[in-house]
Amino acid sequence: ARAMRDFLINTFGFREENIIFTENAKLSDMRRIFGDQSDYRGQLYSYMSTAEKSDVFVFYSGHGAPDVNSGAGTAYLVPSDSD
Repeated sequence: ARAMRDFLINTFGFREENIIFTENAKLSDMRRIFGDQSDYRGQLYSYMSTAEKSDVFVFYSGHGAPDVNSGAGTAYLVPSDSD
């Protein structure tokens, strides 16, 4: 994840202050960044412009899990503090 952050800054010219970088993201971090079911306006939402189109690049290096019960092919990001 650090290498990707550095690549985006040094190669593509992303501004460091526009990158939300969190290591070992806990559930509380994910909710802070992405929001949750009751309020989708997390930190990422506040970075986007409502006046014009916003480009968003999300790089996630971690674990994920499929929803094996619904059969809908839904997948989830798994926070570091999950059980």
